[in-house]
Amino acid sequence: MTHKVLIASGKGGVGKSSCAVFLGHALARHGFHVLIVELDAGLRGLDLMLGLESKSVYDMGDVLKGICDPYDAVIPCELQPNLSLLSAPSGNWSEFHQADLVWLCNQISSYYDWILLDAPAGIGNGFRLGLEAAERGLLVATPDPICVREAAIASRLLEQKKGSNFSQRLIINRVRKSPVGESLPDLDAVIDQVAVQLIGVIPEEPSIPQSAANGLPLPMNSKAFQPFDNIAWRLDGIYRPLAIQ
Repeated sequence: MTHKVLIASGKGGVGKSSCAVFLGHALARHGFHVLIVELDAGLRGLDLMLGLESKSVYDMGDVLKGICDPYDAVIPCELQPNLSLLSAPSGNWSEFHQADLVWLCNQISSYYDWILLDAPAGIGNGFRLGLEAAERGLLVATPDPICVREAAIASRLLEQKKGSNFSQRLIINRVRKSPVGESLPDLDAVIDQVAVQLIGVIPEEPSIPQSAANGLPLPMNSKAFQPFDNIAWRLDGIYRPLAIQ
Protein backbone atom coordinates (compact mmCIF):
# COMPACT_ATOMS: atom_id res chain seq x y z
CA MET A 1 0.00 0.00 0.00
CA THR A 2 1.31 3.43 -0.97
CA HIS A 3 0.84 6.32 1.45
CA LYS A 4 0.27 9.66 -0.30
CA VAL A 5 0.99 12.54 2.06
CA LEU A 6 0.45 16.23 1.35
CA ILE A 7 3.07 18.37 3.10
CA ALA A 8 1.67 21.88 3.35
CA SER A 9 1.85 25.17 5.22
CA GLY A 10 -0.44 28.14 5.43
CA LYS A 11 2.46 30.55 5.04
CA GLY A 12 5.78 30.61 3.22
CA GLY A 13 9.14 30.62 4.90
CA VAL A 14 8.39 27.99 7.55
CA GLY A 15 10.81 25.35 6.23
CA LYS A 16 8.15 23.13 4.70
CA SER A 17 10.27 21.91 1.79
CA SER A 18 13.19 21.20 4.13
CA CYS A 19 10.81 19.10 6.20
CA ALA A 20 9.70 17.22 3.08
CA VAL A 21 13.31 16.55 2.04
CA PHE A 22 14.63 15.41 5.41
CA LEU A 23 11.53 13.40 6.20
CA GLY A 24 12.05 11.71 2.83
CA HIS A 25 15.63 10.93 3.83
CA ALA A 26 14.46 9.48 7.15
CA LEU A 27 11.80 7.25 5.58
CA ALA A 28 14.31 6.04 2.98
CA ARG A 29 16.82 5.20 5.73
CA HIS A 30 14.14 3.00 7.26
CA GLY A 31 14.05 0.97 4.07
CA PHE A 32 10.97 2.48 2.43
CA HIS A 33 10.87 3.47 -1.22
CA VAL A 34 10.06 7.17 -1.20
CA LEU A 35 9.16 9.63 -3.96
CA ILE A 36 9.00 13.37 -3.29
CA VAL A 37 6.67 15.10 -5.75
CA GLU A 38 7.33 18.82 -6.04
CA LEU A 39 4.20 20.92 -6.60
CA ASP A 40 5.60 24.46 -6.62
CA ALA A 41 5.27 25.01 -10.38
CA GLY A 42 7.72 27.48 -11.87
CA LEU A 43 9.74 27.80 -8.64
CA ARG A 44 11.57 24.50 -8.47
CA GLY A 45 14.16 24.02 -5.75
CA LEU A 46 14.00 20.46 -4.43
CA ASP A 47 16.53 19.27 -7.00
CA LEU A 48 19.06 21.60 -5.37
CA MET A 49 18.13 20.45 -1.87
CA LEU A 50 18.63 16.81 -2.90
CA GLY A 51 21.85 17.41 -4.83
CA LEU A 52 20.18 16.61 -8.16
CA GLU A 53 20.39 19.93 -10.02
CA SER A 54 22.49 18.46 -12.85
CA LYS A 55 20.36 15.31 -13.17
CA SER A 56 17.00 16.76 -14.14
CA VAL A 57 16.04 16.25 -17.80
CA TYR A 58 12.25 16.02 -17.63
CA ASP A 59 9.71 17.28 -15.11
CA MET A 60 6.11 16.58 -14.18
CA GLY A 61 4.84 18.92 -16.89
CA ASP A 62 6.57 16.81 -19.53
CA VAL A 63 4.85 13.70 -18.16
CA LEU A 64 1.41 15.29 -18.11
CA LYS A 65 1.86 16.60 -21.65
CA GLY A 66 2.81 13.11 -22.85
CA ILE A 67 6.38 14.08 -23.76
CA CYS A 68 7.86 11.31 -21.60
CA ASP A 69 6.83 8.41 -19.38
CA PRO A 70 6.57 9.05 -15.61
CA TYR A 71 9.70 7.02 -14.87
CA ASP A 72 11.77 9.06 -17.32
CA ALA A 73 11.12 12.13 -15.16
CA VAL A 74 11.83 10.49 -11.77
CA ILE A 75 15.36 11.23 -10.53
CA PRO A 76 16.98 8.82 -8.03
CA CYS A 77 18.87 10.44 -5.18
CA GLU A 78 22.47 9.23 -5.37
CA LEU A 79 23.23 10.02 -1.73
CA GLN A 80 20.16 8.27 -0.32
CA PRO A 81 19.12 4.88 -1.74
CA ASN A 82 15.33 4.43 -2.02
CA LEU A 83 14.70 8.21 -2.32
CA SER A 84 13.66 9.84 -5.61
CA LEU A 85 12.31 13.16 -6.87
CA LEU A 86 9.73 14.20 -9.45
CA SER A 87 10.26 17.90 -10.16
CA ALA A 88 7.45 20.42 -10.56
CA PRO A 89 6.42 21.73 -13.99
CA SER A 90 8.57 24.58 -15.25
CA GLY A 91 5.41 26.48 -16.24
CA ASN A 92 2.27 26.91 -14.15
CA TRP A 93 -0.69 24.78 -13.17
CA SER A 94 -3.27 26.55 -15.37
CA GLU A 95 -2.87 24.02 -18.19
CA PHE A 96 -3.37 20.99 -15.94
CA HIS A 97 -6.32 19.60 -13.98
CA GLN A 98 -6.80 17.93 -10.63
CA ALA A 99 -7.38 14.60 -12.33
CA ASP A 100 -3.94 14.82 -13.98
CA LEU A 101 -2.02 14.63 -10.72
CA VAL A 102 -4.33 11.92 -9.35
CA TRP A 103 -3.68 9.90 -12.51
CA LEU A 104 0.07 10.40 -12.23
CA CYS A 105 0.19 9.31 -8.58
CA ASN A 106 -1.86 6.24 -9.41
CA GLN A 107 0.47 5.38 -12.30
CA ILE A 108 3.61 5.39 -10.15
CA SER A 109 2.25 4.40 -6.74
CA SER A 110 2.98 0.68 -7.07
CA TYR A 111 6.72 1.42 -7.03
CA TYR A 112 6.75 3.46 -3.81
CA ASP A 113 5.80 3.00 -0.19
CA TRP A 114 5.52 6.74 0.40
CA ILE A 115 4.72 9.60 -1.97
CA LEU A 116 5.37 12.97 -0.32
CA LEU A 117 3.53 15.77 -2.14
CA ASP A 118 5.41 18.99 -1.34
CA ALA A 119 2.79 21.69 -1.86
CA PRO A 120 3.67 25.35 -2.42
CA ALA A 121 3.05 27.67 0.51
CA GLY A 122 -0.50 28.93 0.91
CA ILE A 123 -3.70 27.46 -0.47
CA GLY A 124 -3.36 28.09 -4.20
CA ASN A 125 -3.55 25.74 -7.18
CA GLY A 126 -0.60 23.55 -6.23
CA PHE A 127 -2.02 23.01 -2.76
CA ARG A 128 -5.45 22.11 -4.14
CA LEU A 129 -4.04 19.75 -6.75
CA GLY A 130 -1.95 17.98 -4.15
CA LEU A 131 -4.89 17.74 -1.80
CA GLU A 132 -6.90 15.93 -4.44
CA ALA A 133 -4.25 13.22 -4.72
CA ALA A 134 -3.37 12.94 -1.01
CA GLU A 135 -4.72 10.48 1.53
CA ARG A 136 -3.35 12.30 4.58
CA GLY A 137 -1.73 15.61 5.41
CA LEU A 138 1.21 17.07 7.30
CA LEU A 139 1.03 20.74 8.25
CA VAL A 140 4.28 22.56 8.93
CA ALA A 141 4.17 25.65 11.13
CA THR A 142 6.58 27.74 13.14
CA PRO A 143 5.56 28.95 16.61
CA ASP A 144 4.78 32.54 15.65
CA PRO A 145 1.24 33.99 15.67
CA ILE A 146 0.88 34.72 11.95
CA CYS A 147 2.14 31.31 10.89
CA VAL A 148 -0.05 29.55 13.43
CA ARG A 149 -3.15 31.41 12.23
CA GLU A 150 -2.40 30.56 8.58
CA ALA A 151 -1.81 26.91 9.47
CA ALA A 152 -5.21 26.83 11.19
CA ILE A 153 -6.83 28.18 8.02
CA ALA A 154 -5.09 25.52 5.92
CA SER A 155 -6.19 22.82 8.37
CA ARG A 156 -9.82 23.88 8.12
CA LEU A 157 -9.63 23.85 4.34
CA LEU A 158 -8.16 20.34 4.39
CA GLU A 159 -11.06 19.16 6.52
CA GLN A 160 -13.65 20.94 4.38
CA LYS A 161 -12.30 19.40 1.17
CA LYS A 162 -11.45 15.91 2.41
CA GLY A 163 -13.79 15.39 5.37
CA SER A 164 -13.25 14.91 9.07
CA ASN A 165 -11.77 11.43 8.55
CA PHE A 166 -8.82 12.88 6.59
CA SER A 167 -5.80 12.35 8.86
CA GLN A 168 -3.84 15.51 9.61
CA ARG A 169 -0.72 15.89 11.74
CA LEU A 170 1.29 18.94 12.77
CA ILE A 171 5.04 19.51 12.61
CA ILE A 172 6.22 22.53 14.60
CA ASN A 173 9.42 23.67 12.94
CA ARG A 174 12.24 26.04 13.89
CA VAL A 175 11.63 25.81 17.60
CA ARG A 176 14.26 27.53 19.68
CA LYS A 177 14.66 28.11 23.36
CA SER A 178 14.19 31.52 24.92
CA PRO A 179 17.20 33.87 24.76
CA VAL A 180 18.29 32.80 28.24
CA GLY A 181 17.90 29.13 27.30
CA GLU A 182 15.35 28.40 30.00
CA SER A 183 12.30 27.11 28.15
CA LEU A 184 10.70 26.29 24.82
CA PRO A 185 7.83 28.36 23.37
CA ASP A 186 4.31 27.40 24.41
CA LEU A 187 3.86 24.50 22.01
CA ASP A 188 0.53 23.53 23.57
CA ALA A 189 -0.87 26.90 22.51
CA VAL A 190 0.27 26.26 18.93
CA ILE A 191 -1.39 22.84 18.91
CA ASP A 192 -4.62 24.24 20.36
CA GLN A 193 -4.85 27.03 17.79
CA VAL A 194 -4.09 24.85 14.77
CA ALA A 195 -6.33 22.11 16.23
CA VAL A 196 -4.23 19.31 14.72
CA GLN A 197 -2.48 16.48 16.56
CA LEU A 198 1.26 16.98 16.94
CA ILE A 199 3.59 14.49 15.27
CA GLY A 200 6.95 16.19 15.71
CA VAL A 201 8.97 19.20 16.81
CA ILE A 202 12.05 20.29 14.85
CA PRO A 203 14.56 22.57 16.57
CA GLU A 204 16.13 25.66 15.03
CA GLU A 205 19.31 24.06 13.79
CA PRO A 206 22.01 25.49 11.46
CA SER A 207 22.65 22.10 9.87
CA ILE A 208 19.19 22.14 8.23
CA PRO A 209 19.74 25.11 5.86
CA GLN A 210 23.39 24.14 5.43
CA SER A 211 22.54 20.58 4.35
CA ALA A 212 19.70 21.78 2.12
CA ALA A 213 21.88 24.38 0.41
CA ASN A 214 24.53 21.76 -0.32
CA GLY A 215 22.15 18.96 -1.33
CA LEU A 216 23.25 16.71 1.52
CA PRO A 217 21.46 14.55 4.11
CA LEU A 218 21.50 15.80 7.68
CA PRO A 219 24.60 14.70 9.60
CA MET A 220 23.85 12.20 12.34
CA ASN A 221 25.20 14.57 14.99
CA SER A 222 22.68 17.26 14.00
CA LYS A 223 20.10 18.10 16.68
CA ALA A 224 17.45 17.73 13.97
CA PHE A 225 18.48 14.23 12.86
CA GLN A 226 16.67 12.33 15.63
CA PRO A 227 13.46 14.41 15.51
CA PHE A 228 13.09 13.75 11.76
CA ASP A 229 13.85 10.07 12.32
CA ASN A 230 11.19 9.88 15.03
CA ILE A 231 8.61 11.65 12.86
CA ALA A 232 9.22 9.04 10.15
CA TRP A 233 8.54 6.22 12.63
CA ARG A 234 5.47 7.97 14.05
CA LEU A 235 4.13 8.59 10.55
CA ASP A 236 4.35 4.84 9.98
CA GLY A 237 2.39 4.19 13.18
CA ILE A 238 5.34 3.20 15.37
CA TYR A 239 5.68 5.08 18.64
CA ARG A 240 8.76 7.17 19.16
CA PRO A 241 9.20 10.13 21.53
CA LEU A 242 9.01 13.65 20.15
CA ALA A 243 12.70 14.23 21.00
CA ILE A 244 12.14 17.86 21.97
CA GLN A 245 15.48 19.36 22.97
